[in-house]
Amino acid sequence: MLVFAMSVFTKIRLTASASTARSVITLVLAMPLVAGMVHGATVINGSLDPFTGGDPGEGLDLTGEVIHAFNLGGPAQTIQGVTFEAASVGAPPTGISTSGTTLEIDYSSVNPGGALAANYGSTPSDNSLESLITSVWYDSNWTLELDTVPGVAYEVQLLFGEGFWLHQGTTDRDFDWTVENQFGSGQIPGVNNLVLGNETDGAAPAQPGPDFGLVYTYQFFASDHSFSIAFADNPGGDLHAILSGVVLKKVGQVPEPSTAFSILLGASLLGFARRLRFETRARQFRPPQA
Repeated sequence: MLVFAMSVFTKIRLTASASTARSVITLVLAMPLVAGMVHGATVINGSLDPFTGGDPGEGLDLTGEVIHAFNLGGPAQTIQGVTFEAASVGAPPTGISTSGTTLEIDYSSVNPGGALAANYGSTPSDNSLESLITSVWYDSNWTLELDTVPGVAYEVQLLFGEGFWLHQGTTDRDFDWTVENQFGSGQIPGVNNLVLGNETDGAAPAQPGPDFGLVYTYQFFASDHSFSIAFADNPGGDLHAILSGVVLKKVGQVPEPSTAFSILLGASLLGFARRLRFETRARQFRPPQA
């Protein structure tokens, strides 16, 4: 699948005008994001940011046109008015699929006293997010597929938190993931070496202070009907890469090539006509030569 990473994470609405063509050209030619660090994790394409709760202003941006939102391995939850559909690996809902060996677990079934992964606060969105982070899809190597429509610009968000109490505050879980590259011939790195127990703060006594998770954000143009993300565990430790939630937003529409060409051609002809009128008037008012 052919996708183009957008290096500026600004919500873009493309309209049929000359500015549309300029926006499309700018985005297509944009270079990938510069690699950054979040503690020990290396962010190569996209962004990785903390969230401290489920309400607006606490790190999760669920505004805009949400196409799909999924709670992986858990029941439906509502956060900021957005419904996260229950997504089981055995019977995933429309819009998402995974490799056949992927597993799921709700960590409250194995945490002492049925504890949730984190305590983000007491609002309804906080409580829903705590439950969402507690359930995951996981495996040592697995792939997530999202349904897309060619010609649409999307933003995908991945929600992470260490839900298993024994791994909170440890280096036990270390994994990478890749996203589809710009040319449809393979994957490019998204994030390397996410040591989840160190990068997120859960409800275990060994992790005092406010609890928080991580959201990975990546924007792309779709050229076919699917977009894939591949997870891979690094040797040692737990040997599982986990993911709790997925959000897919539509952030723009790419005009058809013929439309974009017409826009550029029309703008060029308009500029030529204006220049011709200016030169004609200049000749009319040119003083006679001595």
